Amino acid sequence: MTAEDVAAQVTAPTKVSELSKGGYVMLKGRACKIVSVDAADPRVNIVGVDLFSGKKYEEKFAADATVEVPILERTEYILLGISEDRYLRLIADDGDLNENVRVDDEREAKAVQKLFDENTDGARVTVFSFDGEERLAW
Repeated sequence: MTAEDVAAQVTAPTKVSELSKGGYVMLKGRACKIVSVDAADPRVNIVGVDLFSGKKYEEKFAADATVEVPILERTEYILLGISEDRYLRLIADDGDLNENVRVDDEREAKAVQKLFDENTDGARVTVFSFDGEERLAW
């Protein structure tokens, strides 16, 4: 495998037996956070929530199966504010500005605004990136 192949790889193979609640897995082609793993021999039922859409997915796998786990990029930013249409204004340590991350709903927008208001010296936030999508990590 070349260095370019490694850099382009966005998932890694993992045994189903190594997955646990709170981890990450690809379900129906989407990067999901695992909310439950139910091992009922010989199948394992995995339920996850899509990191970017919030949609719930469920799949069954053989107990000895190999599944794909998303390789998430995490970037730390300083929160500069939030727009009325719920896009975050973020700046990285290297000075790069990111205004492409949008929070899902009004409740989440209020939580971000509260975080911003309570940290006048700059609230630090983490953003997950995977396969061209970005999402605030909570």
